[in-house]
Amino acid sequence: MRKVTYGGAISLDGFLAGPGEALDWLRWSDDSAKLAAESFKGVDTMLMGRKTFEAGQRLGGGPVMKGVRTYVFSRTLE
Repeated sequence: MRKVTYGGAISLDGFLAGPGEALDWLRWSDDSAKLAAESFKGVDTMLMGRKTFEAGQRLGGGPVMKGVRTYVFSRTLE
């Protein structure tokens, strides 16, 4: 059986984004990059919604990682 893990950047009060879908509360650093790299070891498939996918694209390329199959759930993307 395969392992399923949820990974999300969630604030302490339980929100994924701020007002107007702002992500300005997220702080990226060398430490968080190391933590993210470690947590993605062994990941072969990602599931994400359209807004997460589009936010990743706006931030410089999108969340699709080399060697990781990615499925985007959307009613509007073609």
